[in-house]
Amino acid sequence: PGAAMRILSRKKEWVGNFIQYLVGCAVVTLVIRLTSCKYLEETGGRPSLSSDERRTDVGCKSKIDVEQIFPDKKKLWIQIGTFFSPLSPPSDVGMIAFEAELSTVAKVAESRKENVFFIPAAVSDRAGLAVFGGGVNAGQSSSLNALNTKRPELQVGKWVPKHTLVPMVSLAEVIPCLLGGPIKEIDFLMCDAQGSDLTIMKGAGSALQSVVKVQLEVGVGDPAKRGYYQGVDNHMDSAIAYFKSIGFREVVRSCNGASDWNICEEANLVFCREGRECSAEVF
Repeated sequence: PGAAMRILSRKKEWVGNFIQYLVGCAVVTLVIRLTSCKYLEETGGRPSLSSDERRTDVGCKSKIDVEQIFPDKKKLWIQIGTFFSPLSPPSDVGMIAFEAELSTVAKVAESRKENVFFIPAAVSDRAGLAVFGGGVNAGQSSSLNALNTKRPELQVGKWVPKHTLVPMVSLAEVIPCLLGGPIKEIDFLMCDAQGSDLTIMKGAGSALQSVVKVQLEVGVGDPAKRGYYQGVDNHMDSAIAYFKSIGFREVVRSCNGASDWNICEEANLVFCREGRECSAEVF
């Protein structure tokens, strides 16, 4: 009887400890959810760094073995925001493609070429985690920025919001990690980050001096009325001024979806590092 009582007592103790464990897990989960909801409510889950907080001197923390990924390539491209349209680089070029939407990466990677390597992460002006969102029914690609609901087609009720937590990296760290061996510089950097393009470029800091040619998508006209995303400075004039200040010249500008610049909302800009020759080709 004594042994039976001791076993029963231990079982009660185990059950009690297990219940405490479950309650603890529930409390932690609730706190995380409440904190996340408050974070989303206050910030939209988007990174909001001032120029003083932006780290542009990060450097490489973990080298990427490009020679192992692309054994026979001596040139390298980077594409940010591939969506369903990754570039098709020449056969002698390897390309690192960033796309945070895992479902998109899975679909595109099935038919990818051998010289394209996908990294499932968002790119911004810092490393960390961020909420990636968009409007499913609005026909807009996902973005780190909140949609501009002042636009009629993006008003609440006309689109379904989706949010996922994704890893986020900065070019200030990525580019130095890619250089080495036969890769002395990045021949081409293409960015289509749905409103974050200029933020990404500024976050790259001095690492952009290792890039020959840059293409990015920018807003045109009044961003408060025409922009698809809130609270970002991704205007064409700002981009041109910034690249000029860091030693790049404008090669070409092209309006997306319109031939009339009076109604143009988005445009592609191509810049070339001073002292280098670049084609005027727009992808």
